[in-house]
Amino acid sequence: MATGEEPIFQCARDVLWVILEQPSPTLKDLAEVLDRLAVAYADAPAGEFTDNAADRPREDLRRAIGPRFPQLGFYADVDPMDFEFKEGVGDGIDDLLDIAEQMLELLWICEQLSAGDALYDLHLLASHWMGHLRGLSRYLHVLRYGSSFHEVSDRG
Repeated sequence: MATGEEPIFQCARDVLWVILEQPSPTLKDLAEVLDRLAVAYADAPAGEFTDNAADRPREDLRRAIGPRFPQLGFYADVDPMDFEFKEGVGDGIDDLLDIAEQMLELLWICEQLSAGDALYDLHLLASHWMGHLRGLSRYLHVLRYGSSFHEVSDRG
């Protein structure tokens, strides 16, 4: 039975701190906390569904997140199962927004309902928010280290 003491809950707090509160967060800070989140998620128990239901109050985080990470913008994103190589477009700020919203949801459900419900919800929606995390992680890697098609100095 989940207790709310699992590492994923502390990691969620750390992610939110970097995204929303840390003074002068760097791309390195962001990349590191997102990597820790991916590992914590992989180790998180599945949780349990109950018939509890509640809606978390929402706030507009885009205005808070955007100015904190001015280096982030749009990036090319390809579905790894699409062998026709149709290019999609990712949005670094939207990725952060969806990740932050999911971490807020995790902590809120844990506090309002139960840790089991929170973990169940986290896993249920993982295909969405983890897609954002993986795309953003690839983008951050290119911004920090470059690639065969992109020099780091191109982004200043």
